[in-house]
Amino acid sequence: MLTWTVHYKDKTIHKYDPNIPEKFNIAHIDPTKLDHLVLQDINPKIIVPVFILHIDEKGKKPIYVLRRELPKHGRPYETRCHILGWQMNVNGKNIQSINYVFETIGRTELVYDPEKPDDQSAAVKIVKDYCWVEAAGPFDRARDSWFKRPSDKQFATLGSKANEIK
Repeated sequence: MLTWTVHYKDKTIHKYDPNIPEKFNIAHIDPTKLDHLVLQDINPKIIVPVFILHIDEKGKKPIYVLRRELPKHGRPYETRCHILGWQMNVNGKNIQSINYVFETIGRTELVYDPEKPDDQSAAVKIVKDYCWVEAAGPFDRARDSWFKRPSDKQFATLGSKANEIK
């Protein structure tokens, strides 16, 4: 499962805790001090980041929205989409760079014994989650088939102007 941390220019780090979202969340980020945002596995033994968003120009504001698709018939695991990016106004125009980091939660597979490939009783169920990244520039409506568009309220909280998105 993925979570994010904020790294400020003064080298301080603030970690988002999904169990206590009111303690530190995207609304608490100070964009004037922000250096980068890191999306990584919540497991402290895995220290390799999945995605790093650099805020390297004055005026860039971070965007982060988490979308969840709960388990349903035919897909008994949760799928999450972390929508990350930045927004800034350049000469009155709303410019965005949006990335989609998808992950599965609790996805399982049956692994068969290679010596007994047809023996269901010899199969072992293992958790095999996946994670992948897609980049799209501005918000990509083609992904609405998986996750609905972030609301105007969410975009406003994140510093974007949803009414300018076409």
